[in-house]
Amino acid sequence: MDVLEKLKGYIKANNLQDVARAAKSGCQEKCEIGPNAMAMPQNEFISDLTLEDADRLIATYLVPLKKG
Repeated sequence: MDVLEKLKGYIKANNLQDVARAAKSGCQEKCEIGPNAMAMPQNEFISDLTLEDADRLIATYLVPLKKG
């Protein structure tokens, strides 16, 4: 949940609500390698996330969405 909240906070702070969303999902049947995330539309499944990984997710998937 900490990773999710950090991603949500970045999206809100950078006004990316129209182009990005971080949301809790239902079961992905991968709890043994979790916490997990799915990046869309890239269809990239990321496992074993820690709070430190949130910065990598932000840099990889969200920073490129910022305009200007």
